[in-house]
Amino acid sequence: MTKAELLRNVREEHERWVSVLEKLDEAAMLEPRLPGARTAKDVVAHVSWYEQQAAAIVRQRALRGSELWERSQEERNAVIFAENRDRTLEDVLAEAERVFAELWELLQTLDEEELHDASRFADMPADWPPWEVLADNTCEHYKGHLPELQVVLDAGGSN
Repeated sequence: MTKAELLRNVREEHERWVSVLEKLDEAAMLEPRLPGARTAKDVVAHVSWYEQQAAAIVRQRALRGSELWERSQEERNAVIFAENRDRTLEDVLAEAERVFAELWELLQTLDEEELHDASRFADMPADWPPWEVLADNTCEHYKGHLPELQVVLDAGGSN
């Protein structure tokens, strides 16, 4: 994976993500139509949390982040859900936009070697290619949650 490929993948998948979000009306974003009584707003907050973590990795050039990483994925996601449940849709969407903009700028600062050399990031296991860690928390994450947004859209939540 080259830097250009990673950036292209992140940009394209994020654009796909945003294009579906823009089709959802406010009521649909807040309707609990997903498993666990989750909403599209909850999914956006979830994805944004992981983007924040990816941004922190790049900013610090270190695999350091939230203490939630010490929990199982299920527990971590439950906490993220609970912490964001009562936030307004406007706040969640504004944060998502702000976080992605910061992440995008930070990704530009990476060089090719950093994407393939875990030793360039403090505390990153040697067998973890940094580009995979970043992709998992960005473009691959959008792909993974896009079907949930599509469920909401297909249920009649379009603008």
